[in-house]
Amino acid sequence: MQQFRCVEFSSDNHELLETATWLRSVVWNKHVGREVFAESVWTDDHDCHACHWGILNHGNRMVAAARLCVHDSIEKFPDYYPGNTFACEFVSPIAMMNRLVVHPDFQRQGLASRLDMARIVKAISLHCRSIVIEVPSYRMHRLEKMGFEYVGETVDITNIQQAGIQFYLYKKVLTSCKGEHFGNQQQL
Repeated sequence: MQQFRCVEFSSDNHELLETATWLRSVVWNKHVGREVFAESVWTDDHDCHACHWGILNHGNRMVAAARLCVHDSIEKFPDYYPGNTFACEFVSPIAMMNRLVVHPDFQRQGLASRLDMARIVKAISLHCRSIVIEVPSYRMHRLEKMGFEYVGETVDITNIQQAGIQFYLYKKVLTSCKGEHFGNQQQL
């Protein structure tokens, strides 16, 4: 069985951030079956303030990556589009889990779940009150099992829908009005 190591890094680690950006492009181009997305599509101003993770294999090659941004409103989210209106409130601070990718050769080994858990634990440590995540349909069931609640379809501004992929927004409230954490990390 292959050994993997999950590492958290900041934007100051240019080598790992560039590798994560490259991996985002490789995975999405492979997913849609053609060269649609340049690396520049997968980097933005949020990379500089976000928390990042990479999963490295035994050869120290990054095979999966993800990021977490914290904001006080959904209007500040990466790829926010005013056409995305939802009939629910998002309690701030809000953690936005995004940019999750797993290299095709390493999928179905639990790496996405591992990155989800790392980001949820970080959101809790940063005292976020809710988590929001945008996912394609094949990730919906897993999020529901983790206690995330479906919010609605999103309007895409990054050309992913032109490639035939619809995204769905999910949320999870982490704290009550009194600031008490719901559940424990094992249940997340």
